[in-house]
Amino acid sequence: MRRVMVLGLALLSGVAPLAQSSGVPFTITGVPGEGPKSPEEQQVAARLEASLADALQGLFPCAAPTTTEDRAGEHQDATAQQSAGAGEAESLDRMRHAAGAKDVVSVKVTSLAGRFVIDMAYMDLRTGRTEARTTTAIDGSESSIDRAAGQFASSLQKLPGLDKLKGCTAERDWSGTIGYRFSAQPTTTHEQGGCKDEERSKENWQYTVRIPPSGPATAVVMVTRVVVKDSNCVRKGWWCGLGETVDQLSHNSQVSQWIGAPRVQARVSFDEVGGKLYASIGLPLIETGLTVEGESRFSTPCGQESGTPTNQQSTVKIPARVPSIPAQPLQPGQKRVAGSATDGKGGTITWRLVRTNRPR
Repeated sequence: MRRVMVLGLALLSGVAPLAQSSGVPFTITGVPGEGPKSPEEQQVAARLEASLADALQGLFPCAAPTTTEDRAGEHQDATAQQSAGAGEAESLDRMRHAAGAKDVVSVKVTSLAGRFVIDMAYMDLRTGRTEARTTTAIDGSESSIDRAAGQFASSLQKLPGLDKLKGCTAERDWSGTIGYRFSAQPTTTHEQGGCKDEERSKENWQYTVRIPPSGPATAVVMVTRVVVKDSNCVRKGWWCGLGETVDQLSHNSQVSQWIGAPRVQARVSFDEVGGKLYASIGLPLIETGLTVEGESRFSTPCGQESGTPTNQQSTVKIPARVPSIPAQPLQPGQKRVAGSATDGKGGTITWRLVRTNRPR
């Protein structure tokens, strides 16, 4: 399968990548010598990168585009896997593979008199030749960016060297990315039978499901969950040799921590009903490393006593938090769907999907 990667420098100039089953990536990188651009130019360049990747993915079934933002996510995936002790080889190998790309689409954005001049060029680094180039002025609106990206991507279909990118058959109607971020710090308190229990926790989930036109959807699911339980109890009628019964005070604390960042295959489904797109994802149980540390103390007027501290480590699989994606209204012939939302639990969902050319 061929992949598309968008690397980009400072989002002001970039390149839209593809990689084939033969392992030849098609990449996006910055134009040497270009300095920082205005926020407006960066915004247009970022949207242009995404639109180019979407257009390439729609036209070339063997391509699985990755934007600059997605590439940053790949690096975060590798870091998360390493931090969780899961290893980083797979993500880093993909990035090293893309860095050696020989097919390049460069993108440059310059503002001029209230408009934006964009220059897009396809280069074959094996021959050092520029095979296709387009320079055009746009107003910077989403429609103008999408139109320019689509026209340039379409022009690449005429290049004989890229015919091999059309050799795959799309297995699903939509491809792209669906991201999810969740963070919470709940605290609960409970009193019963002379005991007061308090539980404090902190939970974070972060992943992006990458959905190619064909083949499995994947995600690196990074999770950290820490739960601190404190229990303070009063036991009345305790005898300790003072000639009368006394109260015994006890304090028990336990800290549990789950950390994981495994790469998993995701289940993704798309349905179009009544002019709306319904998308859903499912993830398997996520393997985490669990550490549990505990300590107890007992005190009475007769003295204090400490229990034996505990420290246990194990591997545990936990259910993943998954988002509920809002149904998206579709216009006839609509090729691209993108947006963000907040679910009922406070998690943030983002999606960027492009319609494939799956045979009907």
